[in-house]
Amino acid sequence: MLKQLSVLAMQITRKTDIVGRLGGEEFGVLTKEVSKDGLLIVAEKIRTSIKSTLVPPTSKKPVTVSIGGSLY
Repeated sequence: MLKQLSVLAMQITRKTDIVGRLGGEEFGVLTKEVSKDGLLIVAEKIRTSIKSTLVPPTSKKPVTVSIGGSLY
C-alpha cells in the first residue's frame, strides 16, 4: 500500500516536486513556486486519486487520507 501511494503521488506531482516518506504512514511533498490555490489543487488530486485507486482487494473499507499544507 505504501509503495502504491508513493507511485501515485509521484505521478500526480511535477517532476521538480519531491515526494518522500517521512516515517510510518506519513509522506511529504515539497513543491517550488506554487500558490495557495495550486497547493490545494495538488492536495485534492492526491486525495481523490487515493480514494478511487488504492483499495486493497480484501478490504471493504475505502482508503482515506488526511492532508495538510504549508507555504513558505
